[in-house]
Formats: sequence, C-alpha cells, structure tokens
Amino acid sequence: MTWLQYAGYVLRRLAAALLVALGAALLAHLLQLLGCLEPVQLGPASAPFALGRALHAAGWWVRPAAWAALAHVLLGPKQSRPVYLRSPGAMYVYAGVRVSREAGCRGGLVTGSTGSGKTLCCIVPRLHSLCVNEPGAERDGWAGSRARAQLDQARARHRALSLAEARTIARLGEAALEAR
Repeated sequence: MTWLQYAGYVLRRLAAALLVALGAALLAHLLQLLGCLEPVQLGPASAPFALGRALHAAGWWVRPAAWAALAHVLLGPKQSRPVYLRSPGAMYVYAGVRVSREAGCRGGLVTGSTGSGKTLCCIVPRLHSLCVNEPGAERDGWAGSRARAQLDQARARHRALSLAEARTIARLGEAALEAR
C-alpha cells in the first residue's frame, strides 16, 4: 500500500464518519427548530445579558452534538478487519508505514502502564502484519530432503510419546475415580 493509497483510505473513512455525524446533528437541529425538541437550558435565567446569550447559544447545540456523537458510535462506519496488505520487501506494515527487515529486527519500544492496551493496539497488529508479509515458504528441495525425513521422524516420536503419556494419565484418572 502506498502513502497515496493509505491517505485515500483514511480520507474516505473520515468522510463517511463525518457524513453520519453531520446528518444526525442536522436532524437534531431541525427538530429543535420545528419545536419537537427543546434546547438544553445551561444557565440560570437571571444570568447577565452577554453570559445568558452565550449559554443559550451553547445550549442550542448540546443535543445536536450529542446526537452526532451517538450516531458516530452507533451508525458510523466500522472497520470489519484491519487492513494488512502484502508489501514486497517489508517485514511489516504498521499504520501505513513500511518497515524493512533490517529496521524491524532492531526492535521497537512500546510504553504504557498496565492495562493501557499496548498488546491490543500495537503488538498484535504488528504480528498480524508480520505473518502477512513474512509467511515463509517451503523450498522445492525440502520435500524429499534428509532434513524433512528427520522432521517427520521427530514428529512421529513425539506423537507416540504423547499418546503413551495420554494413556497413562487416563489410566491414573480411572484409578483415582475407582478409589473414591
């Protein structure tokens, strides 16, 4: 994804969100003009003239602003999944920025207090993008190589040991049930 493509993506999403919020605000404002909704009274009626006028004007926009925020949250465009596009030569692409393998292996710093969302907002997207851009590939010679045969033997040994251990655990579980 180029910078231009990413900028277009962000601008399209921003425009869609603004249209939803603007539509809700205009609807609330129109309902207030028609008398269906009362404007919020923010100050006392005895406020000085300039302050009273300012509070009245601000109160007129409380409902439209609240409707706009609510419409943005409830009806605004949602991102169904993150955008992880394959970018040749990049180890990962994060927020539209391509990171080469050399730069990605140098490390990064993610700071924040406990529970602030570092894993969800930074580390998980990086790992997802890493899996898209660095998927690995099995080489042509791997299928019949000695290394592949050794891997298959190791897997078979591991599965046999795992099966034997699972049987032992099941037998001990049955003995414990019978002892009760």
